[in-house]
Amino acid sequence: MHFRGRRPWLVLLLLLVIGLASYRVGVQVWETYRYRAALAAIERRDFRQAGSALDRCLERNPDDLTVRLLAAQTARRRRDYAAALDHLRAYEKGRGVPEAAALEQRLLRVQEGNVEAVGELLTFCDDHPDAPETPLILEACIEGLLKSGSGSPRSEQTRRAIDRWLASRPAAVDQAQGLVWRARTHALANDQPAALAELHRALELEPDYFEARLYLALFTADQSPAGAAAHLRALHARDPADDRVRFALATVLRNVGELAEARQILDELLAAQPENRIALAERGYVALDLHEAADAERWLRQALRLAPDDPPLNMALATCMRMANRPAESKTYQERFEKLDAERTEGAARGRSG
Repeated sequence: MHFRGRRPWLVLLLLLVIGLASYRVGVQVWETYRYRAALAAIERRDFRQAGSALDRCLERNPDDLTVRLLAAQTARRRRDYAAALDHLRAYEKGRGVPEAAALEQRLLRVQEGNVEAVGELLTFCDDHPDAPETPLILEACIEGLLKSGSGSPRSEQTRRAIDRWLASRPAAVDQAQGLVWRARTHALANDQPAALAELHRALELEPDYFEARLYLALFTADQSPAGAAAHLRALHARDPADDRVRFALATVLRNVGELAEARQILDELLAAQPENRIALAERGYVALDLHEAADAERWLRQALRLAPDDPPLNMALATCMRMANRPAESKTYQERFEKLDAERTEGAARGRSG
C-alpha cells in the first residue's frame, strides 16, 4: 500500500526526467539547425546572415571554439574587423588551435591592407591547392591587394590570385565574386568599359548578388546618379549596416540634391563610427550644400584633425570660412590648399617621369 502511494511521485519524476532530456535534445537540434544555417549562408556568401546565426549559437554556448573561429572568419569576410578581432581573442583565450589563430591573425592584417605577407601566402596556395585554408587565404589576399591599390608587381599578384580563385571555385556565387574582383582591377586601371562588362557577367550568373550590384552602382554613379541611387537604396534595405552602401548612398544623394536624406544616413553612420574621416568630411560637405556654415565648420574641423594634409578638406574649410564671413581664416585655408595641391601635382609628375 505504501509503495502504491509513492507511484504518482515516481511517475512525475520520470516525466520530469523525460521532459528535461527532450528539452536538451531540442536545444541541441536547434543549435545544430542554426549552425547549419550559418554554413549555408557562408556558401552563398551572405556573411551578414551567417554572422547573425553564429552569434546566436555563441549566446547559447560561448565556449564552442569551432563556432568561435568560424565567427571570427565570417566577421572578417564581411569587413567587420573589430568583431573579428574580438572573436579571435575569445578563441585564443579558450585555448583554440594556435596555428589556426595565427593564420586568422595574418589574414586579418592582410585583408586590412597590410600586404607584406601576400607573396608567402600565395605561394602556399600554389603549393597546396586543395588545402581547406586555401580559399580563405586567396580571398583575403585579393581583398588586401585591391585595398592597397594598383601598380606592379601588386597588379600581377592580384590578377594571378583572381585567376586561381576562378579556376578552383566553380560555384556560381564564387564565380560572380571573382568577376567582381576582376571588375575592380579594371577600375583601378581606369578601364570602366571592361569593369562594367565583368559586373554584367557576374549579374548574369547571380542576378541578386550584393557585391556585383554595389560595384555597378559605384562605377556608374557619375554617369547615372539616379540609377546608382536606386541600386544603393535597394542594397541599403537589404543590409542597413553595410557602411560601404551607407556612405555611397549618402554621397550620391548629395550629388542629386537630396540633402536631408544624405544628412540622415551620414548621422547614422557617424553615430556608430565617430572617427570615420571620410564620413565626417562628407557630412561637412552636406552642411555646406545646405548653407549651414556653423554645422559645416564643426564636421570639417573634425575631419581635418584626422587628415590635416588633405587638400579638398582645406579647400572646403576655406569655402566654409567665406560663407561665415571670416575672410582671413578663409585665406589661410585657401593658401594651405594651394600648397598641398601643388605638392601633390609635383609628386605625381616625379612619379610619371621616374
